Amino acid sequence: MDEQAQYFGAGIGEGIVTGPAVWFRRPRVDAQTTAEAREGDGLGDIREALEHVSTQLTARRTGAPAAIAALIDGQLALVNDPTLLEEAAARMREGTSPAAALAASFNEFIDEFEALGGIVAERAVELRDLKHRALASLNGDRVIPLPNPGHPHILLARDIPPSAAVDLDPEQVLGLVTLEGSQTSHIAIIANELGIPAVVGAARAREVRDGAKLRLDASEGVVEPAPEDARVSAPRPRPREPEPVGGPTPAVLADGTEIELLANVASMSHVTRARELGAQGIGLLRTELLIQSEGLLTGDAAPSREVQRVCYERAFAEMPGAKFLVRLFDAGSDKPLPFLGVRGEMNPALGVRGVRALLAREQILRDQLEALAEAERNSGAELWVSVPMLSTPVELHRVREIADEAGVRRLGSMLETPAGALTAQDFLADSAFISIGTNDLVQHTIAIDRTNADLHPLQLHDHPAVLAMIQHIQEVSDEAGVPVSVCGESARNPELAILLVGLGIRSLSMAPSALAKVREQLTGLRLEDAEAAAQRALGTLANFL
Repeated sequence: MDEQAQYFGAGIGEGIVTGPAVWFRRPRVDAQTTAEAREGDGLGDIREALEHVSTQLTARRTGAPAAIAALIDGQLALVNDPTLLEEAAARMREGTSPAAALAASFNEFIDEFEALGGIVAERAVELRDLKHRALASLNGDRVIPLPNPGHPHILLARDIPPSAAVDLDPEQVLGLVTLEGSQTSHIAIIANELGIPAVVGAARAREVRDGAKLRLDASEGVVEPAPEDARVSAPRPRPREPEPVGGPTPAVLADGTEIELLANVASMSHVTRARELGAQGIGLLRTELLIQSEGLLTGDAAPSREVQRVCYERAFAEMPGAKFLVRLFDAGSDKPLPFLGVRGEMNPALGVRGVRALLAREQILRDQLEALAEAERNSGAELWVSVPMLSTPVELHRVREIADEAGVRRLGSMLETPAGALTAQDFLADSAFISIGTNDLVQHTIAIDRTNADLHPLQLHDHPAVLAMIQHIQEVSDEAGVPVSVCGESARNPELAILLVGLGIRSLSMAPSALAKVREQLTGLRLEDAEAAAQRALGTLANFL
């Protein structure tokens, strides 16, 4: 390892830690290294191996932190998918051995996920973990656990699947470094949940040797060699799970002003967790991820209106009568959806995304709007529907026409492009509300790919240009009496939440796990202090010109 080397990635959490490197490397397990199935019914052995993996995961889920348990739920849905067994059976009928049939079935799924790209491709690590476990079970072997050297260390790995993350001990693992992953991947969720500083997507860190002393700076997203005489960081105490809250609980400023606290969710378990942690409603329901998490996507076929209706009603039933701000299918870039015809593009972040993809497949758009409207009528939920990635009011107006026909009562704009933000006033006539998506707004304003770990230092949610656009949206919307909410990484950061409140925002939506910290930071805050902080941040714009 070069003593001057620096390895950059996406920083997760905060803080600087120093400690020896310990690698987590699994041995190769595939059809060639797996013994043939025992004598008898080879398909029965495959079924037994998959059931064994399902039992393993269920056991590991018990007692796991909520966010990790939700990720394991996703693995359970994959391993229990009957298509795996059906594909293996078909290959065995062609004369393939059980081990090779099972490996090939998993590989087909893995290839499909990786070909789709974006956050779907990131789930391939979960499939590789399932394949490893299933083949190990078929061979009668145990799965290699995370290393436990008996002293505090910085753990390095290609990636760490949710099922293995259960073994992460924050009192021993000072920091995490992964070669793969991004700010939105499961490893980022795991690191945040456990309070472990991490740098993910640092591909060049494969050069690091076992035992090398490292310095990890999560705030800057950098890993580098530490002097040999540098003191190893003290172990961190294991963070406590956020305590359930008695009911919907806002943050209340010193003058009595209430800040609405909502949750961003992508699965049924997320909705349940949001309710337990006092969310006043859902500020971003990612419908494409909800459908995927429920296993309702089949090949390139769009989910039917009836399938969607049932799915949405189940989600609404988790928080009866609550506000649900539901985003229409947001395809493209890091969220590929084959049924919307969005494939690989040279520049996907600026390609056929969001509303552009929806308007190219109006029947799918109509089906989703009708399913949502019917689910609202059947459940009593307070439905708000947002249109993603708007750049022109013409796009919104066409969706408005279809939404009116479908019976959707509250349609709003998700403003996450500079064009949408700077002309926010032109969207108000067709908007019952405005939702500001800061993740994409930052990406497009600063011209960075938010999935590129090398550019993480430039993902500045407090960039004055971003804050100025948020302020503009708030001001013109307030004049028109249109409510505004903010979702994304900006809302989940307690310090940034203060700036947003100072800009006039009164509704914030974030990951359920962030609710307690943001509520604590804002409760009792003096509004004038928040406004002063926001003006100071805006005032630094001159430094960028």
